Amino acid sequence: MKFLISLFAIVMMTESCNSSKASTSVDESQEKSNTMQDLLSGAYTLSEIENIDKLPMTLSINFDASSNRVSGFSGCNSFFGDYTTDGNTISFGPLATSKKYCQDAQNKIERQFLDVLSKTRTYKIEGNSIYLSNDDGQLLKANKQLASKPSKSDMVKDNYNRTLITYQAQSRGMFEFVQISESGVRTSSDRNLKSFTNYRCDPKDWEALSNMFQNIDNDEFQKLEAPTNKRLYDGAAHATLSIIRGDVEIMSPSFDHGVPPKEIEELVNKVLSIKESVSKQ
Repeated sequence: MKFLISLFAIVMMTESCNSSKASTSVDESQEKSNTMQDLLSGAYTLSEIENIDKLPMTLSINFDASSNRVSGFSGCNSFFGDYTTDGNTISFGPLATSKKYCQDAQNKIERQFLDVLSKTRTYKIEGNSIYLSNDDGQLLKANKQLASKPSKSDMVKDNYNRTLITYQAQSRGMFEFVQISESGVRTSSDRNLKSFTNYRCDPKDWEALSNMFQNIDNDEFQKLEAPTNKRLYDGAAHATLSIIRGDVEIMSPSFDHGVPPKEIEELVNKVLSIKESVSKQ
């Protein structure tokens, strides 16, 4: 009888040990996946796509790990959508693009770029470069854009060429301010706006933002309707988006932070994506 009890105890201890090892393995795998996801986040410029290593134009891809959103410039249009990762596997879609008409050469490289994203199955990060691949081999290489802080002359430039986009969100317990111009990104969590952190705005990010808001109708912008109204009832954070062009400023009606009107969702996501990207530099 004592032998059976001892044998049972040994079996239980072995099972417990195996279970602990399995749990640890899962935790370590998840931690590694999260680390890779964080490293992936940021803005990249393409250097190779399939068999082309001298691209006819600057192409970009931006990953936002906080929202699993991807965006960029594909040759003719800006694109945006979702991506998912699991370990070193990655998939894109659905992706949407703006609707510009371009020359055949631009359309050709754009189709190839978007086709590559649809075929991608895995990714690898080495230094500041990312490699997208599938079973047939490497499809794309891109290099991370490293932001730096703006010079004083860049900051002065904004006083004469005032084109600014500002996102502001606040509640009882939080405050977020993001202002982007051609030369700089300013962020603050100070409600009095006395303390800022300044970064340089990447030209490609500014071009993408400009393309998004250049056709905005001023009157319609100020009549946008918020899709949800949590901020009105439970003290949830509310936000606004404003655009200054020259001596004209337009501001959206208030909306729930994180749930902008559909008409400006892409623009808001891009602003927040830029903020997250530069703050990690």
